Amino acid sequence: MLKRSTIEQSIHIADTLNYTNKRLSVVPGSPLGNIITTLSSFNEVGGIDELQRQSEVAGSTTGTHTEVENYTAHKISNVLANILDTAKNVVNPHCRAIVAGVEEERKEKALSSVGLLGNIKQIELPAVLADNMFIELIEPYKTTPSSVFKNTYEVFNNFIKDLSTEELNILIKTGSATLDNKVSLYITSPISELDFNWYEIDIAALPLRKVVTIFLFLHGIYTQKTDKATTLMSSATNTAVVAKILASAGGRIYRDTALFDKVIKNGDIIARGNLISDYADRNTLYVYGVNYRNWIQTKGGSPEAALGYLALNGNAFTNDLNNTLINNPERYRDEYQSRLNQLKTLSIVEDINLARRFTADYMTDIIRRMENVDKIALHAKLAAALEHEYHGSKYLISYVIKVVSRTLTDGHDVKDILLEIDNVLEELEKPDLDYAIYIATIRLVARWLKNQVVITN
Repeated sequence: MLKRSTIEQSIHIADTLNYTNKRLSVVPGSPLGNIITTLSSFNEVGGIDELQRQSEVAGSTTGTHTEVENYTAHKISNVLANILDTAKNVVNPHCRAIVAGVEEERKEKALSSVGLLGNIKQIELPAVLADNMFIELIEPYKTTPSSVFKNTYEVFNNFIKDLSTEELNILIKTGSATLDNKVSLYITSPISELDFNWYEIDIAALPLRKVVTIFLFLHGIYTQKTDKATTLMSSATNTAVVAKILASAGGRIYRDTALFDKVIKNGDIIARGNLISDYADRNTLYVYGVNYRNWIQTKGGSPEAALGYLALNGNAFTNDLNNTLINNPERYRDEYQSRLNQLKTLSIVEDINLARRFTADYMTDIIRRMENVDKIALHAKLAAALEHEYHGSKYLISYVIKVVSRTLTDGHDVKDILLEIDNVLEELEKPDLDYAIYIATIRLVARWLKNQVVITN
């Protein structure tokens, strides 16, 4: 049944149309047209009460006004639910990922333009090296120098080649569940750590993680934990070679651990040598984690000051530079801020090229990983979508929504509602996604209804 308030509102619309000498009609056969048809026998000279009564009787073969209206509303509700579900679970996650990726690359390019694109890597002493049982294992070799061993291939080649993963794990185990757990956290791939040139072993030049692996591996051989190890150690020559490399590795580990303890006690921040080779990375300032965190908490330090140091000095270390960073972090924080103020924005052409390339690469990868789809057709839709105009960073979100929607969906509904949601969010002082979806849905339905109405003179 038509509500009185609805009829009264429609009267205002009708009066406005009459005043402008215009006539309002509906598209025949449209959903709105079908609803209006249920009132086709209404006599225009009748009042509101008659119109309400007319809405309660079957005015068409499809039923009463209320029945047809409810049926149409139910269909619209299902369609909207499907549109919102596709927008939320299919299209929008890709849009967010693309926008985040483009913005991150923009940021990297801007920071790089003034030398601030760097990382801070905190170096911690691996738990295995602080374990008392492990320290006891390397203690006897603390004075053994790091040496270079040549012509060792013959000793180890066949042994390592025939070693299974299970046998290797047995050899590097110490017998202590606690220590072995620490070992497994530090040495996640023993096989890869032992995969190097055994013709010549330079203990001083190897990364510490590899040296620890070699030490445990040779300790397992030397103590003959497997039958194969016993066979290898039956040769006096082999025993001597294993013992020398084992001792040299133990000495290297002991000294590196002692050096780490020393720099921590000294309060040094900038890491050097020692454990850095295990964390190799470009454009990175390596810092001792314990001292770095204490410097921030108690001495006025900050990540910005550390990045300012990196921008000015690279990851070079001298005692003077280290002390300046510790005692005068403001100097490097000012350097960071000064460079930040000089950040360069991308040109419009650079930004357009970046957004198009990133979006194209991302969507190409998504299509490649999709199953049971026509990938050729999707690539064609993507290519066509990418050709649409993009006018720079201000329009990034709308451009990405259009490309992803046009590639992964048919029609315009998903694209339109996502664009509308974005527009509503832009209009709000305090973003409210639920409210934006509500308003966007109303506007989508309103446009749908508008297309079923004709205004004539």
